[in-house]
Amino acid sequence: MIRCPCKGCMNTVFKLKNDVRGDLLKKGFWDSYKVWDLHGEVLARVENSNVTHRDEVEDDSTEDDDITGMIHDACGYTNVENNTNSSEGNEEPNIHATKFYKLLKDAQTELYPGCTKVSKLSFIVKLLHLKCLNHWSNKSMDELLIFFKEVLPDGSFVPTSFYEAKKVLRDLGLGYTKIDACQNDCILYWRDYANAQSCPKCGKSRWKSQEHKGKKVAHKVLRHFPIKPRLQRLYMAKETSKKMRWHKEDNIDDGVMRHPSDSIEWKSFNEHHPTFSDELRNVRLGLASDGFQPYGNMSTNHSIWPVILVTYNLPPWDCMKSSYFMMTLLIPGPKSPGNDIDVYLQPMIEELKELWDGVETYDAHSKYNFLMRVALMWMINDFPAYGDLSGWSTKGKLAFPCCHKDTQSISLRNKLCYMGHRRFLPTNHPWRRNRVLFDGKVEIGVAPSPLTGDEALIQLQNLGNSLRLRHNLDVMHIERNVSDNILSTVMSIVGKTKDTLKSRYDLVDLGIRQGLHPIEDGDKILLPVACYALSPDEKFKLCDFLANLKVPDAFSSNISRCVNVLEKKIHRLKSHDHHVLLQDILPVAIRGLLPKEVCEPIIALGKFFKNLYSKCLTIEDLDILEAEIPIILCKLQMVFPPAFFDVMIHLPIHLAREAKLGGPVQYRDMYSIERYLRTLKSYIRNPGHPEGAIVEGHDANEGITFFSHYFKSISTKFNKPARNDDGFESNGEMSIFKKSGQTKGCSDGKKLPHDEFNQAVLYILQNCEEVSPFIEEYMREIEIQGSTRPHGILNNDFIDWFRARIFVLASQGRATDELISLAVGPEPLVHRYSIFMVNGFRFHTKELVRKTQNSGVLVRGDDSDSNKEYYGVLEDIYELCYVGNRKVHLFKCHWWDVARLGRGYKIDKYGFTSVNTHCALNTNEPFVLASQCEQVFYLKDMVDKDWLVVVKTNPRDLFNMTEVEETVMNEEAYQQEEVECNILCPNDHEPDIHVSLYRDDVEPQTVLHTNDQENEEDNFINDNQTDVSGSEETEEELLDDDDGEDSDEYF
Repeated sequence: MIRCPCKGCMNTVFKLKNDVRGDLLKKGFWDSYKVWDLHGEVLARVENSNVTHRDEVEDDSTEDDDITGMIHDACGYTNVENNTNSSEGNEEPNIHATKFYKLLKDAQTELYPGCTKVSKLSFIVKLLHLKCLNHWSNKSMDELLIFFKEVLPDGSFVPTSFYEAKKVLRDLGLGYTKIDACQNDCILYWRDYANAQSCPKCGKSRWKSQEHKGKKVAHKVLRHFPIKPRLQRLYMAKETSKKMRWHKEDNIDDGVMRHPSDSIEWKSFNEHHPTFSDELRNVRLGLASDGFQPYGNMSTNHSIWPVILVTYNLPPWDCMKSSYFMMTLLIPGPKSPGNDIDVYLQPMIEELKELWDGVETYDAHSKYNFLMRVALMWMINDFPAYGDLSGWSTKGKLAFPCCHKDTQSISLRNKLCYMGHRRFLPTNHPWRRNRVLFDGKVEIGVAPSPLTGDEALIQLQNLGNSLRLRHNLDVMHIERNVSDNILSTVMSIVGKTKDTLKSRYDLVDLGIRQGLHPIEDGDKILLPVACYALSPDEKFKLCDFLANLKVPDAFSSNISRCVNVLEKKIHRLKSHDHHVLLQDILPVAIRGLLPKEVCEPIIALGKFFKNLYSKCLTIEDLDILEAEIPIILCKLQMVFPPAFFDVMIHLPIHLAREAKLGGPVQYRDMYSIERYLRTLKSYIRNPGHPEGAIVEGHDANEGITFFSHYFKSISTKFNKPARNDDGFESNGEMSIFKKSGQTKGCSDGKKLPHDEFNQAVLYILQNCEEVSPFIEEYMREIEIQGSTRPHGILNNDFIDWFRARIFVLASQGRATDELISLAVGPEPLVHRYSIFMVNGFRFHTKELVRKTQNSGVLVRGDDSDSNKEYYGVLEDIYELCYVGNRKVHLFKCHWWDVARLGRGYKIDKYGFTSVNTHCALNTNEPFVLASQCEQVFYLKDMVDKDWLVVVKTNPRDLFNMTEVEETVMNEEAYQQEEVECNILCPNDHEPDIHVSLYRDDVEPQTVLHTNDQENEEDNFINDNQTDVSGSEETEEELLDDDDGEDSDEYF
């Protein structure tokens, strides 16, 4: 197949040669197609051109910044070879070419006479970049430009205002279009209705009523940001063009899912659409949309809905960065579009249809044009928006799109509950026949199969769609609501607990759990305290535990701020707080507070979500999770009331299946999207026109993001270091001297005691690969001498032996400078620091009092067991300086006793490791290399006093890739690297479980007949509530590198 150069196709359609011949005979050749470069003709090089090829243009302003290249990429003139003085024609350049040449001229114009470092264009671009990066106000920008105008020599080209500066760069932007919309969301005044003055459906006028004459103002305006030029720009820049190939060229298929390109759905799409997958540069997108309240906590009801596209061709460390998100629509408020969202999606859908057929695009990496096609893989939304976009109602008796018509629900007195979890158990499982522990019925049903795209469309029309994962369940909101249900019910939070008077009468209606039925006593009602409810003393202990909680930097927000110990209340938790609480904190806290029947399923549920959020998934791991989650939910169903099982509690049963289809969760949940919504919200400087303010801020940021790829001499969002960047650079060829880590803050000199100094030097020698042959040589010598020292054990004698041995080799010219430096030894005065960043972690010494806990150290393996784990507390950070400015960093730690199981450390049935704070490891090696350390933190053990529970962490910006491990910055929720197996206890599959439903050690609760808890919250948390999305989800307290670097309040 070849491109058809007829007037109708214009090289954008591939056809068979006979079909091309037919088109050419009917329609004729495309007049503008002069040089047949797309059909093999080689471009002739013009020798005397005034405007040269991009690669030959040198920017005089800055040696490192490619301003001219930026202009070529932004305007699409990547192979400009035209001679403007050529005699071939005297036509004036078109509008697009005129803008290009004007920008090129500005890039070559000195900022002021005699200025050789900065051009007019580079000055404006960099200044606006700094404005966006540092959030300067427009007023401050105006005043700064006036100041520059005053101090620079006469004749400078400094703009006089921010408005004038933006006008210079307007031609570099991609822009947007405005489309009026009906006030009632009936239609868009677009295409057939472009000239209509009123809505043909509801009759409402298109315009706001205006008494004065002037420009008419529409009731609603949709902003459309075209997708095509934005995707084409990704390929016009060399850096991003190469990244767009990562999913095929650099990703290695080893059976582990680390990226959507490893998923079943991606590979299935390849099989169904081979012509699409054959071109690796074809783009695959995800669509996300959610509403937010632009006015913070104000009572004004206003909901704005951006529609965002995620590009999955990019590598894992880039594709979920907000810098690569594309806002394609901004749906105006004041109310949510709801089911009418499809009206606003029309321009995007039409554009996606065109992109599916393909558009001509230049690839700066290969320097060839190609036909770029685009496919929309799936959508990412919270559950209410899922219903709006999928067409399946997410409310009522059939609330689950995955279960569709087979959804099981039970009508309670004032709500519906969903408890059909036993259907997902094996058909011979004993719990299916157990009436007493569940809803009083025998379960004979089977698990429903989700509809495929083909099956869904067959019900509507004769079309096909091979996608099995069209809409994603948002794990972020599901996990948040599950955690909120558990915490509210366990803490008996008024208005949020699911254990209410009504829920107890639900038990009466269902005829189950007689021990929890209300007991009427005159005008009072006694409610027996359920096994899952904490007593007042236990609530105090839990609140005290959380109030004194300290976690590592960047692990989570400061959860203690949400705890009131005296009132025994927990409130204002964000989604990421629930994320960390359910997975790591709450399981440790409840072990000593709740009975086994309640504690085990909650801990198992936390581990389920933790494993689901792993960065590396395998089908085998997900099969295990899919088999375990029905058991977990059934165990919860045995103890919690039916009212507990709202729509969100059932959804986890489908999450493992979706992970098998779509790959790791972090590419399909709302964390990154909510952070981006927060960024959009920050653009609002004019509350009277929030949509317009967002558009202007987004347009400026979009341009600055593109410019940032070409700046090397200033800090940008692409080259600035991560918060815990270890500043890796080699300062030597010897492994021990390769710089791994970065100190922070000032140091003080310290002279170590002789024995401690020798311990440090000996440890360095033992852990240097290049010294290993000398150690073996030394051990052979002492064996010959008849030494009784245990094999492999060195002492201070080796230091002297090694020094003498290297000096001999040096005299023979056989020792490198680094070996000599190592033999001479470090300076006696060491530098002592309090903060050190290494392996993506930030370590603080124990004596440095902070609101975070950064002193926990984990070192893996020793000579006898490579899987052995040593836990300790960081006491000192030493920098040892060798000859030639070579340095080695050591951690001095207090090590817990992990040699004696049961006394020094223990591992309980849930898999938690605890260490005894009164037992230290008997060792003469307090030192470890900083590069050997990982980070842990310690929580108070609620079961045994004087013990601490170890919680492991992973750096947020580490991606465990095959062969090459990439460590780059990423904005994401904390996630572990790999799945931990056995989330259930060994006896959790036993069918005969005896559950004590009520507590006889706590007095029953007394309720008046008039108090029926009308304020009970039956709705789950979502972003469609206008008072939530602005204050809750768009202010996720995740890692933000713009926050203060040294703030003690930070996390």
